[in-house]
Amino acid sequence: MPAKARDFTGEKFGKLTVIKLSHTFRIGKRKRLRSVWLCQCDCGRTEKVQQVALTREKNPTTSCMVCKRGNCVLCGSPIPKEFYKGKVITCSEACRKEWRKVTDRLRYLGKLQENPNMNREDYRRRLESDPDFLRKAHEKKRLNFSKLPETEQRAILNRQNKRARERYAEVIADPEKGSAFLLKKRKKARKRLDKIKADPEKYSDYRAKDNHAARVYRSAKALAELQAVGKTLIDKSNEE
Repeated sequence: MPAKARDFTGEKFGKLTVIKLSHTFRIGKRKRLRSVWLCQCDCGRTEKVQQVALTREKNPTTSCMVCKRGNCVLCGSPIPKEFYKGKVITCSEACRKEWRKVTDRLRYLGKLQENPNMNREDYRRRLESDPDFLRKAHEKKRLNFSKLPETEQRAILNRQNKRARERYAEVIADPEKGSAFLLKKRKKARKRLDKIKADPEKYSDYRAKDNHAARVYRSAKALAELQAVGKTLIDKSNEE
């Protein structure tokens, strides 16, 4: 005659208090009977827990899944049941992506602290393996930028222009930094021009564009001067 099953109602296992027997089921080839108990955690949540999980000596269940998991590391909200699979510490997909960015950034800063020349070495290695690396990266960046909505594109450009103006103002405010910045800029422009001069086709295109830009600038300047003269003449005639 089988022994009578033990009644765990009212007993406490860690933070869990057994309320009642929820249901039983059989498992395996021998159809062993398993009991599932409805338990209430100290936080107020109820959860169904197998008897084996409550009574085992190694890693017994002593709290509900929410208390066991803790709250989201970013927003502090409880982690819902659909996110219980694996070692989850965030409550939603948005929090998971944001946490991934944070951890990736911390990992990158740690590597950079160990090796300050990491970016330069990586850049040289990529350039040696693929000479067209810069062109491909620039094309990929432009393609991704073109896929964005127009409002987002405008916002990105405004942010970039604002940062550039702030940096330029900081550099120009210091005479030493300003002169070094202008010298570096001239060297870069000279180097770029020497590279263009090496290819006759590119140089002819560059000269044509440069001449066109100069003509546009001169015409705009002349128009502005004419408008200024016209405005002075109109003001004088009004005074008379």
